[in-house]
Amino acid sequence: MEWISFHGPRRPINGQKIIYYGEPNGVLRGHYMRDYKDPYCKHLIICDESPGMVDYMDAPWWMPDEGQDKPQPPEFNYPPDYPA
Repeated sequence: MEWISFHGPRRPINGQKIIYYGEPNGVLRGHYMRDYKDPYCKHLIICDESPGMVDYMDAPWWMPDEGQDKPQPPEFNYPPDYPA
């Protein structure tokens, strides 16, 4: 599987299990939650490996979690379409 930018046109489905990447935490498993009523961030990733969550700015890469081994981190920490 390939890493997908959270900032491109493709996003996970609400509640979908994903593998995500962001510095400094590395590659982790979690699930995506979308909440349009949240005034701060509508796109959250809940970590399934340890307590906590991040938003899509802190974890700009994702891929569907289909039970595969965790991949190597992406070549770049941030995708080219990451907001400057």
